[in-house]
Amino acid sequence: MTNLALDQAPEFDPADESEIEALQELRPVPRISIQAFCETASVHKPMERVVADRRMMRAHMRVEQGGLLSAAEFYASNPTPNLVIVETSAEPRSIMGELAKLAEVCDPSSKVVVIGHYNDVTLYRDLIRAGVSEYVVAPVSMADILSVISNIYVSSDSAPIGK
Repeated sequence: MTNLALDQAPEFDPADESEIEALQELRPVPRISIQAFCETASVHKPMERVVADRRMMRAHMRVEQGGLLSAAEFYASNPTPNLVIVETSAEPRSIMGELAKLAEVCDPSSKVVVIGHYNDVTLYRDLIRAGVSEYVVAPVSMADILSVISNIYVSSDSAPIGK
């Protein structure tokens, strides 16, 4: 009898080592609801890995296809979760307009994280002023996403959840 898992050499990705180090310091995410809207596979894949991570055991997370406009359309007829993560490939000039459509249908207590494809400081400042919790530039890793969620809900500065 052989153990195939031991017979095959595991694939090693150097990026995995830095990701493992970043993940070691994160605490479990509290019981919150999260919904992510992804436009590209490079963001969708790490989101799926986040869903399966042990730190997300208490949280409820769903990953959907689509971007900011898809999220706005979805929440027009559905309640918003505690955290909405949206990916957008729109240009910086049009992101604020798309975000305004999402803001019209979101609950004021919901937090929003935007994953964009432009590394623009002015855009970042505008998004933070508009109430976005965080702006992350794609491509993202599982550690990046978990770190953002953790900083919003687990850090000592974050407000308590519930009563």
